Amino acid sequence: MIDLREMNEKIHQTLKGNEPENYDADTAQRVLDVVRPYWREGDETVHNDILQKLSRLEESGVPFPENYQQSL
Repeated sequence: MIDLREMNEKIHQTLKGNEPENYDADTAQRVLDVVRPYWREGDETVHNDILQKLSRLEESGVPFPENYQQSL
């Protein structure tokens, strides 16, 4: 079973110290780098959970590229 709590903690550490107005393409790439191994090992349920998490991050200001799902 994939531990998404661990992934969430790694994302939190990646964003730590940055305010939403400071999120940039590098921030988005670092988050995608954290998420990628969980995506690759996950099933459809994990994929849906990850997409929901990334959607919330995008709403909070992380500027993911339009085609970020393809990079996972």
